[in-house]
Amino acid sequence: MSKATNIADWRDSSPIYTVALVTGGFDPVHSGHVALMREAKEFGDELWVGVNSDSWLSRKKGKPFMCLEERMVVVSSIRYVSKALDLFDKDDTANHLIQFVLDTTNYNIVFANGGDRAKGNTPEYMTYHKNPRVEFAWGVGGSEKMNSSSKILDDWKNSP
Repeated sequence: MSKATNIADWRDSSPIYTVALVTGGFDPVHSGHVALMREAKEFGDELWVGVNSDSWLSRKKGKPFMCLEERMVVVSSIRYVSKALDLFDKDDTANHLIQFVLDTTNYNIVFANGGDRAKGNTPEYMTYHKNPRVEFAWGVGGSEKMNSSSKILDDWKNSP
């Protein structure tokens, strides 16, 4: 019996490395974000978090509460997170980040979405749902939105 094997056969039988990927503004980070990250980590060997830009937050809610650099430090410090990445989001999607992972690694991706996301309001799904290396997970961290950064900031602004 030979110990030699064809490299193509070896690759096919080797374990597949999977990155769980979540994205968001995280401005500020709250318990719902932590629940999302904790559960998303279970979908992959690592958890990579794409952090939306200051300009994305300005388009979404007027202006950022915390700058990108500050949010990157906070997110990367959460124990479930393997890597925090600046999200190129000029098109208001994570498509560039997903494509970056596909182009620069051999990893599979599970794009994990929180309770406020579904196929119909996730533009990344329309672009990548047929890609065999990309899967989508819904209701991660809970089936309903646990909290909202905007609500936290509004409550703070309106408190006596």
